[in-house]
Amino acid sequence: MTANTFAGAASHSVTKWHQINWAAVHRNVRRLQARIVVRP
Repeated sequence: MTANTFAGAASHSVTKWHQINWAAVHRNVRRLQARIVVRP
């Protein structure tokens, strides 16, 4: 499985909020949150 991930500081380009794939953003946030949680 290949995933496009972005890391680092945000770019200085203009963001068009209505063009953001919010479902993909939500999935990425949930994935990162799961990595942060300490699992037994």
